[in-house]
Amino acid sequence: MGSLFHQPEPKATFKLMVRALLAGLLRKNLWGLVEPAGLATPRPFEHLLDGALWD
Repeated sequence: MGSLFHQPEPKATFKLMVRALLAGLLRKNLWGLVEPAGLATPRPFEHLLDGALWD
């Protein structure tokens, strides 16, 4: 599904998000996905879902 993104930043964020979703976490909200993805805040995920351009 990485082919849905033309820019490298949304593609990389998408990969992080999918890995975090598949990690078997108890809480699968944006804040719960931040730690396994190695991010400080959920802002990259928010941008991916709300502001990034998808093909």
